[in-house]
Amino acid sequence: MRKAAGWALLVAAMSAALGQAQDQPLGRSAAFSNLDAGPSVTVGAGTSLRSRPDPTAEVLAIVDEEVDLAVLERRGVWVRTHYRDWAGWLAPGGEPASRGGGLAGLETGALQFDTSIAERAAKVASARALMANENSGVSRLGPWPVHTDVHDRGLLERLDKVASGLLESYADRFGLAPALGEPGVIVLFASEDDYRRFTDENTNLGGLHGDGHADSGMAALFVSDESTDQTASVLIHELIHLINGELFARVPSTWLEEGLANDLGLARIDKHGNVEAGTLGGNTRVLSTTSRSRVVNRIQTGGRVVWLKLIRDWSQKRSRLRPLAELLDLDWRQFVDPAERSSNYAQSTFLIRMLLDDGDEDTAAAFRDFLRSAADGAPSNAATLAAALGTTPADLERRWERWLTQNAVLARQSWP
Repeated sequence: MRKAAGWALLVAAMSAALGQAQDQPLGRSAAFSNLDAGPSVTVGAGTSLRSRPDPTAEVLAIVDEEVDLAVLERRGVWVRTHYRDWAGWLAPGGEPASRGGGLAGLETGALQFDTSIAERAAKVASARALMANENSGVSRLGPWPVHTDVHDRGLLERLDKVASGLLESYADRFGLAPALGEPGVIVLFASEDDYRRFTDENTNLGGLHGDGHADSGMAALFVSDESTDQTASVLIHELIHLINGELFARVPSTWLEEGLANDLGLARIDKHGNVEAGTLGGNTRVLSTTSRSRVVNRIQTGGRVVWLKLIRDWSQKRSRLRPLAELLDLDWRQFVDPAERSSNYAQSTFLIRMLLDDGDEDTAAAFRDFLRSAADGAPSNAATLAAALGTTPADLERRWERWLTQNAVLARQSWP
């Protein structure tokens, strides 16, 4: 596909169609001024500060330069400390390679078990307790075991097809070959209310109100009232997080973690359950038209609405999008801030789309090399991305702005 032509066809086609068991997260610390002097540890740039001593736990912050930090507590390879205005856990020598459970390492001759095993088991038990009509036994969606109270066989068969092909889709898209060790588990609620009760009791997601989440080697979600494929899209997104947990030696920067999940999660899904990478899923419903059949009111869902909102905001300046140099360095809490969350997700997703689908094979190959380095534990911030692409952060920003501007011109014809 020639450069930009693919996106032109995409937009034209769219226009036609439109017509925590025991260790609770510490989070922000009120103050650290009264801490007594004590042992310290040297921590390298790019180290993740986590809410729990668990390589699948929420990332609170990323250390941006080598620094000595106070040791408040030790647990195996993990150290509890404070960094800036955050308190949490980090592994100074590198996080355990096993991200989905199992043995995390050895310390003074004693086996230290990954806390995600016990935590995940506790969360699964909590989820099952909310499922009054749970199916007997544990079935599977692709390679992942699933606990669910869903009895719609057609839906479960569709989700099984989607999950079964996801590892191959991931490898084809990103150039990384996932090989699941301990694959984690899926919890699928038939009721959104039950899912909300579960997140209120078992997560630190207050106020985010998402359709699913992944934590401690578990992907949890509920059945959407919108469509089967909307449920499948959320499932894909959360399973990508589990796959990333197996592949990446360190949790990547939030933009990359969420951008990879959204890139495949927002794509169309064919009748066989295969993800059509680089496309936009979702639906458009026309609510009313003028006498000349010009669309004046419509509802869009899925990838289409995310794409058109980003392009509209950029063209009409209805929101201030973060510069890439800032976006790519945001920690998790900043990234999911409700005021900017939707634009942060959208920019991260379509930056990846630009790098992989803009028709420049050298750029796509360089980005996949960047992903391989990130999987090996290298930082995945603005500077390292630009270097991998053979450019500078400033030039990457200019290229991004030109790409958005070009696509805004192509998309304007589909606006009411």
